[in-house]
Amino acid sequence: MSCFSLCNIRFHAFINLSILFLIADMHSHAQRFAVIGDFGSADENERHVAELVKSWKPDFIITTGDNNYSEGSFESMDSCIGQFYSEYIYPYHGSFKQGNATYNRFFPSLGNHDVTSENLQLYCDYFTLPGNERYYDFVTGQIHFFVLNSNISEPDGTEASSEQGAWLRRNLKKSASRWKIVYFHHPPFSSGYHGSSSYMRWPFDRWGADAVICGHEHSYERLQIGAIPYFVNGCGGACLRSFTDTLDESRVRYCDDFGAQLVDAYQDSMVFCHININDSLIDRYVLIHNPVYNTNVNEFPSSEEPAIYPNPFSQSANIQFSLYHTSDIQIKAYNTVGEMVDVITEQRLSPGSYSIEWKNSRLKPGIYYLIITCNRFARSFRVLKL
Repeated sequence: MSCFSLCNIRFHAFINLSILFLIADMHSHAQRFAVIGDFGSADENERHVAELVKSWKPDFIITTGDNNYSEGSFESMDSCIGQFYSEYIYPYHGSFKQGNATYNRFFPSLGNHDVTSENLQLYCDYFTLPGNERYYDFVTGQIHFFVLNSNISEPDGTEASSEQGAWLRRNLKKSASRWKIVYFHHPPFSSGYHGSSSYMRWPFDRWGADAVICGHEHSYERLQIGAIPYFVNGCGGACLRSFTDTLDESRVRYCDDFGAQLVDAYQDSMVFCHININDSLIDRYVLIHNPVYNTNVNEFPSSEEPAIYPNPFSQSANIQFSLYHTSDIQIKAYNTVGEMVDVITEQRLSPGSYSIEWKNSRLKPGIYYLIITCNRFARSFRVLKL
């Protein structure tokens, strides 16, 4: 039985039709990276994942840990990592030279298999990473990444109140980057074999993160925790495992085959795709730069929740909302790969009821996302144009 859980078969069938548009448009993405996890098995499964990842031509690769399942030697570690990804590592001192990297494009996090007494020193010797190398941050383009060490052996602690936690909170707050991504090994929330690592349930969204990516489970899962998505990505090569108790926050689960995440970052959106080694799209999630800061309608400066009708629509749709004080309103439309396709309105409105017509004959039939931003709060809607 498949572990792939979909809440709306018809919706996802339509989504899969848009894969062709995604593939045709890949060359135009502003910034691209891949995410692999639990991959360091040095076998054919890892090879297939590596071939998939490199076919995307990512700008760089990040990992959610368990980079090396071997024990005790530089050569065995090199077989698990450098054999497949040497052209992304700089400086690279192994024997699998597949290219001449001039800067580092491989940013791992520590898994439990990476921190045995011998492997942790090997890891620090093998990679050249920022900071103390156990946890660190780096900026590339418009994205600021924060890499944590979720192993309980971390000397600076793994609680939100620890020295490591204070480091993250401080640096998230002062970051001026467009996107802020946190990643590490042990998932705070998981429906998988190991279950949730509750000690890593830090207030990432309150501290300013846009998304959290983890590994440890040999499966893929997307969860919605508060205002931000959490991803569990551990299908990189090690044996796959099924799910146990499904969490209420779980949205998509998959453990049928190996794979990795392809992420494309735009100025206004970031698109997360999980793809298996047969090049099948398993999940796509579009993260809009204007996030939904709250789910409490009383905090949104409106006497009622905004609504869009009809939905689906063929010619035009009406966006209806009421304001009880003067507010700055922006309404923008995005396509399924996260590109902004229309600015419907940007204006300052007085208290009252409004119905704004959205009519754009240039747009092809398909799924779009409307983001209504009111001061610093926002609402997102998925709409279908027939």
